[in-house]
Amino acid sequence: MKRRRSRFFWKLFVGHAVLLTGALVACVWLIIGEVDDFCESELTEHLRGYATVLREQTGNKFNAEHADQLDKLAKTNGVRELRTTFIMADGTVLGDTLADPHNMESHATRDEVMQAMESGFGESSRWSNTVEQHMKYVALPVVEPDGVIGVVRVALPMRSIAARLALAQALIWQIASVALVVAVGLALGLTLMWSRRIERVTSAARLISRGDLSSDIDVEGHDEIAMLARSVNRMRRSLSGQLTMIDRQRRTLQYMLTRLDEGVVVANSDGVVILSNPAAWQLLQISEPTTPSGEPPRIDTLPDGLRELLMPAEIDEGIPRIERRINIGEGKSLSILLVRVSRISLPHYTQAGDVATTNDGRILVLTDVTELTRATQIKADFVANASHELRTPLSAIRAAIETLMSINDDRKPSEQNMLIDIIDRHSDRLGMMVADLLDLSWLESGRTRITPTTVDPNELLTDLSERFSDRLSAQDIKWNAVVGSGELTNTPELRIDVRLLNMVLNNLVDNAIKFTPGDGQISVTATPLESEFAFTVSDTGIGIPPEDQSRVFERFYQVTRARSGGVKRGTGLGLSIVRHAVEQMGGRLELKSAINEGTSIRVLVPFSPTGLMTDVDMQSSTAG
Repeated sequence: MKRRRSRFFWKLFVGHAVLLTGALVACVWLIIGEVDDFCESELTEHLRGYATVLREQTGNKFNAEHADQLDKLAKTNGVRELRTTFIMADGTVLGDTLADPHNMESHATRDEVMQAMESGFGESSRWSNTVEQHMKYVALPVVEPDGVIGVVRVALPMRSIAARLALAQALIWQIASVALVVAVGLALGLTLMWSRRIERVTSAARLISRGDLSSDIDVEGHDEIAMLARSVNRMRRSLSGQLTMIDRQRRTLQYMLTRLDEGVVVANSDGVVILSNPAAWQLLQISEPTTPSGEPPRIDTLPDGLRELLMPAEIDEGIPRIERRINIGEGKSLSILLVRVSRISLPHYTQAGDVATTNDGRILVLTDVTELTRATQIKADFVANASHELRTPLSAIRAAIETLMSINDDRKPSEQNMLIDIIDRHSDRLGMMVADLLDLSWLESGRTRITPTTVDPNELLTDLSERFSDRLSAQDIKWNAVVGSGELTNTPELRIDVRLLNMVLNNLVDNAIKFTPGDGQISVTATPLESEFAFTVSDTGIGIPPEDQSRVFERFYQVTRARSGGVKRGTGLGLSIVRHAVEQMGGRLELKSAINEGTSIRVLVPFSPTGLMTDVDMQSSTAG
């Protein structure tokens, strides 16, 4: 398909063609004028030379006496329409090629005759009444010692001169026609050359306007179009660099927003969400809204409490920020969010990229404070529980001491012994509680010094059996402590912090003894697995209700007394100490329990201290 030429091409072509044609016509006009002048000048010189020859031929016969001879000479010398006339100084015609001199009027007033007599040469072009046509006249004076005695005049019809000039003009116009064809071809060539270069620049500019910055304009030379093309190329590279930088900044901002744990939502004064990150929708427990047309979502998609905060009238000028806490979800999916809403100014840009106006907007930052709230609640519960647990034995000890101080000598020794026993039991309970609190504080302080040593599981279980043998015998509880083969043929070497491991096992066994009735059984099994060692403490005690199993590792949390069967209550810190100690060793816990069937707690720790935090690690972690 033939490509249609653009309007610019035709404008450029017509402009070139008109310009070259005009220049050619002007040149032809000048040439014809010069040729006419040249031909006339040549003809004048030719006539002057002919007149000179005739003047020489007359000799000394230029007078009235020789009029007949002069008339004959004029008539015999007329060739090719050339007319010869002999004129006396007084204007009398002595001879003429085309007329009878006796019938001719005086020629003294003819322009050429007067010029010849005055200046020695005369010429004119005028209408001849004698021959009734335009003639070209040239006259020379005939001079004698006494002065000018006459004039020799020669003439040629103007039509003859015009015929000669017409031949020259025809040749000139033929040459001009050929030159015009060449000029049109040159105009076409110049148009094609310039238009193609301009079209390349225009095409490149059109691609740039569409966002295609992939290629440069290939234009050679040093003229203005080449300079324009290079300027467009520099502009393209500059735009490409700026777009790359903007895209990099946009992706950096997007990356940072997607990596934020806090949710961010920015809305303008019209209620349109112009910026958000996935964390915001995840914290709100809703999917990121989308519209069919691809337009940004509105604040209508947010929960009611947040939608009200983002309304333009919600934040006054004098209030820099609003903070509220809202609950999202229910049950296990319940989360507590800290919502901070601030007023911001959103710029509105012109097409040139300048800031035209600013509009009020709102930025909403969501922070999940569920764990922080729970930790705060646990701390409050810890203070309340610790105060309660400490107050009970202290009150009993104080009452026993006051009673002892008021005892009379006649009191029975049995009453004194009972009061002393109360003081002893509650003092032991206070000592145990203080010891557990110190252990828990030590584990949570971040300054735990981990000292791994090589441990023999058999010796470890033997020491554990000896420590609890008296209590087991007193409660008539069966005991079984073994090292199993597990999944490995040879038991690998276990390197671990013995103090932490003993703390874990002591608390687990102590807890099992408390909640296992007489004739029950407690088993401790140490089993090597593929990459870790498992210590399992199982009992046949009262078990833990399912609703309490997720909280038994919290500080001071105890199963209600009605469900615990009225057994002796502990401090409520043992399992919390176990959890923290296992975490310090890089291990994990598994709990299985059923009501009136028993409880099994499995502790899995790595073979070597890899992953354990030493004292140096703990210090650097605390500093960080």
